[in-house]
Amino acid sequence: MNILAIETSSQACSVALSIDAVIAERHEILDNRHSDYLLAYIDALILDSCIAKSDLDAIVIGTGPGSFTGLRLGMGVAHGLAYGLTIPLVPVPSLLAIAAQSVHDYLLVAVDARMGEIYWQCFERIGAMQFTPLTQANLDKPSELVLPQIEGHWFGLGSGWDQYLQTLEPLLSNKSDWLANVLPRASTVAKLGQSMLENQAVDLQQQVLPSYIRNKVTN
Repeated sequence: MNILAIETSSQACSVALSIDAVIAERHEILDNRHSDYLLAYIDALILDSCIAKSDLDAIVIGTGPGSFTGLRLGMGVAHGLAYGLTIPLVPVPSLLAIAAQSVHDYLLVAVDARMGEIYWQCFERIGAMQFTPLTQANLDKPSELVLPQIEGHWFGLGSGWDQYLQTLEPLLSNKSDWLANVLPRASTVAKLGQSMLENQAVDLQQQVLPSYIRNKVTN
């Protein structure tokens, strides 16, 4: 299966090409300059591979929440490619793409949403690239988190942990560990998208839209 994955919800512009599960990736911190590089990254990965765009089987897109500007750009490019090539467009939540970078069982993903708030969601790992959401994706002040009760230990990931560690840690009722500087990556989005396709865990007839959560634009 040949998959192109795009993830632009954070300050990183991330593109990956998965050819029979062998993945090449361009992942660069660009702040708000994604529009200058996204198409070039896609073209470079295709050029360096042994396939043409017409050989792609699916486009996988990180749907956020995150940067409004980045999400709009990535979503527009993904829709255009999928429509032009008449191939499926597979949505992968960006918070899930962060959680999937850990091997732990219980994940608390928190992403800095600016304005003193975070996007956050809890997941339980049930397989190599399979997760059960324990909460919906939320937008709250760090001090307002209400977590599900579990018997295991939480593992934290995402820029919210970097920014609000002293607020988040005391909220947990059991021991927690966390990993700094974790952003959603297109390589992980590609793996999740392929797992969804192989397990028929995605409705390919659904309308794929960005998940903003917050209605007010902050970037």
